[in-house]
Amino acid sequence: MTTLGSKEITCPCCGNPCDIQIFYSTNTFGGQSTDFHVRAVGFQPLYLEVQTCRSCGFSGSKEEFENTRVKRRLRSRIMKEILPLMKKLKEERIPPWIRFEFKARIALWCGMPSKEIGHIYHMASWCCDDFEDKEGEKRYRRQAIEAFELAIKKEEVDKNEIANYCYLIGENYRRIGHTDKAAAWFDRAIEAAGRTPGGRRLVVLATQQKNAPQEFIIEPR
Repeated sequence: MTTLGSKEITCPCCGNPCDIQIFYSTNTFGGQSTDFHVRAVGFQPLYLEVQTCRSCGFSGSKEEFENTRVKRRLRSRIMKEILPLMKKLKEERIPPWIRFEFKARIALWCGMPSKEIGHIYHMASWCCDDFEDKEGEKRYRRQAIEAFELAIKKEEVDKNEIANYCYLIGENYRRIGHTDKAAAWFDRAIEAAGRTPGGRRLVVLATQQKNAPQEFIIEPR
């Protein structure tokens, strides 16, 4: 069961009070999809991993709200590029995938590694998948792919992580309908995992997703 709460916190960007939702406990009983999305039974804590200040659009985790020092240049960019997008949102509560998108933009402006930005967009795609927003899901999966590919090109990814990132790129390509590109990246994942101690599980998974793809990971009994 997921236990929720709320907390008023001062936005580190604009200084206004900001009400954020937090979760105190959760579960992983909803299974894991083949793009590594771990689901809970009941409310999904994923939706609360990123919060957004309604006053300015600063977006981040509870810890980032509490510990981030927003410099003038970043504050200016948030006000110029994110705040106008905030004003266009009619929903009382900002959709979780939009919060992840804002966080990804801020991460890029802060110079975070491409692989981290890719994971943020990947989580945005999970949210869209849960809410059956197919266009949004495809858009964020493409952005995740772009960031992951750039991370590999820039050698941000450790050798023992290469197989996982190749697999994620392949699975994201598969889920947006690019089967040829997906197969090529699954092959790269299989080759890289074969050189990694303990990589057998990923070899099996990548082979499955290339030849007979499944939605969820079925753990052996």
